[in-house]
Amino acid sequence: LAEFAGGFKGTKVAEKDVKVNVSVLLVRSGPGTSYPFAGVQRLYQENVFKVIGWVRGENVDGEDRWWVSQFGNYVWAGGTAEKP
Repeated sequence: LAEFAGGFKGTKVAEKDVKVNVSVLLVRSGPGTSYPFAGVQRLYQENVFKVIGWVRGENVDGEDRWWVSQFGNYVWAGGTAEKP
């Protein structure tokens, strides 16, 4: 497993674009809703951002995978078109 920002371990992927498919998706400093906002704080439907990996974190609506952005922030995979 790779280690990402905050010491979270997960799977590294070749950098790729991921598209938001919900109205608003929050950007966090860790893989869960209790972590503070990070980076741009919010992504909106149709926004595209770059990911470098994913980790398992808080389960939200049956999805516990969180993308790791190119900046080391975390975005819930349940709100994106692409899945890890």
